[in-house]
Amino acid sequence: MNTKWSALIFAFIITAVMYIPYIGYSIGAIDIIEEFSISYASVGLLATSTAIVGGLMLPYAGFLTDKLGPKKIILFGLGTLVIGQLLFGIATSFTILIVARVIVGIGVAILLIAPYTLVIHWFEDSKSTGLGLGIMIGTDGIGSLLATYVFAITFTLLGWRINALISSIVLLSVLTITWKSLKDSNTFKPNREVKFKLESVLELLKERNVIAGAIYLTGLFSVFNLAVFWIPTILMEEKNWSEGLSGFIGSTFALAGILGSFIFGAYSDKLKKRKVFIMVANLGMLIAFVGFSYFYSIGNYVALAILLPIAGFFGYGGPAVTYSLTAESIDKSKVGLANGLVLGIGMLVGGSIVPVLVGYLKDLFGEYTIGFLIIGGYLLIFSILNILLLKDVNEIQIVQSKEMNLTDQL
Repeated sequence: MNTKWSALIFAFIITAVMYIPYIGYSIGAIDIIEEFSISYASVGLLATSTAIVGGLMLPYAGFLTDKLGPKKIILFGLGTLVIGQLLFGIATSFTILIVARVIVGIGVAILLIAPYTLVIHWFEDSKSTGLGLGIMIGTDGIGSLLATYVFAITFTLLGWRINALISSIVLLSVLTITWKSLKDSNTFKPNREVKFKLESVLELLKERNVIAGAIYLTGLFSVFNLAVFWIPTILMEEKNWSEGLSGFIGSTFALAGILGSFIFGAYSDKLKKRKVFIMVANLGMLIAFVGFSYFYSIGNYVALAILLPIAGFFGYGGPAVTYSLTAESIDKSKVGLANGLVLGIGMLVGGSIVPVLVGYLKDLFGEYTIGFLIIGGYLLIFSILNILLLKDVNEIQIVQSKEMNLTDQL
């Protein structure tokens, strides 16, 4: 395998199957609640434990990818997911379920950054990273469809435990093929001498586009977790819709994002503009989210189902452009670490707070509406912050040039 398109296909498949252990258990949430006699907030901890570990791990996963190369890190991530899914499928207590989700969180973190870094290195010479990453963002849609719809079929027939064991076999198969066939880009030069330093992290956190990217991903992870975890649970519990239909509707958020990520990524490359595309994506997701939240509050589930993919189209329009802008704003040797920070903060905050918050408010008030309102409120704040922070690379260069001229004059 020695072309950028072959690398992209491998990276796409690897990242897509990662979503099976990441979110596939969500369609079995009600069964898990009943089997282990736990609350809604407790079942939300299954998602939160993965998000916390993944969010904390992502910057280091990005650093290791820069240091050792994407392939080695991808193989380790796939192996971790196999172990996590096996443990999840045989768990005899809620504590073991949490441990399994923690292990899965490590693998998820690795496979949310290493395949993307692989694509960046393969596509950077052709100046088409926006296109490559735009296609990669489609893994959320395909992965969500696999995890919450295709695997809902085996869930209905065999239950959540057998589902977990089957998915571990699928992951092991992908690991074997990847080990034999995947190669890093010829342009990638591993730096095994470099060490993970807090100073490097703090330096990157001073970059306004890194901060803006983390804010954007926090909002996206928030809505994504609501869509793939709580929306199917709501539809099964309140409307008695089937696991397959409920899972499919939840997956439409990320599924519609395939088109959005491709269009936004490709046109941002063509027009050589990033900021405006991220702003449009942010505002579009916010407006659609407010719309489907309103329709949920009045019991119009059909309108909710229609607006959910519209929110996904806009929401997923932003990440590819965000990753590209981040990569363009910093030193190439720190691309993995920088995007690991962006993803890590987004996953840590958006992915850990929402599942428990929505579940806790459901336990407290007996409904989900208040959780929707809180998410909508901070999405609005995030949209304003992004408008203020984002800068295209040419704008940054102009500011830096002015600062240098001022320094020379002094």
